[in-house]
Amino acid sequence: AGHDLDTAVVMTLSALVELGCQTANRLLVVHGAGLALDDGRGLLLIAPGGSGKTTLAAALNAEGYRLINDDVVPVTPDGQLIALGTPLCLKPGSWPVLAPHRPDLAAAATYQRYGQPVRFLAPRGPRITTPVPPGLLLFPRYQPGSAPGIEPLTPTSVLQNLIVADAVIRNLTQAKLEAIVRWVQTAPAYALTYPDLDSGLALVHQVLAEG
Repeated sequence: AGHDLDTAVVMTLSALVELGCQTANRLLVVHGAGLALDDGRGLLLIAPGGSGKTTLAAALNAEGYRLINDDVVPVTPDGQLIALGTPLCLKPGSWPVLAPHRPDLAAAATYQRYGQPVRFLAPRGPRITTPVPPGLLLFPRYQPGSAPGIEPLTPTSVLQNLIVADAVIRNLTQAKLEAIVRWVQTAPAYALTYPDLDSGLALVHQVLAEG
């Protein structure tokens, strides 16, 4: 697709993601990044673009948490998270921030993706090949100059934040709506506000330590 290598790479990855998401057959497709915790459950970082979720996910992956997906996470009808095996897609603002965590990022090729330079980076660790049950839902918000903070979320707030984050829901029926309501109650959820990557990582570790 397209007239140059950059467009072909971007369109190929987009097509693979679309095929893997199978939105019509999923409970929903979360707009966010997913990682596998040490106990086999999934950690979801759910937020609209510009929230810092991909940068946070890349840093957590560098620490040893296996990547489920970078930008979208399909959820099966029974609530499991599906890994697509696609690379991290990192924008220029994250390059210097992630340099201490992923020194190989500096040598990665730069592509033009929808008019913006990006670098694709293979995640660390073995690929995830089986569905992952959700274990923790985090809604991060990168806000320079703010004080780091954690706020527990009710199921209603989780549903509202999923909508704000552009979750994809196809063929909505009453049964599917009830299944989504049950799904958001299967794992604890928190909103995170952080001014920089280090404080964001510290907040994630704090939540994980508290169980």
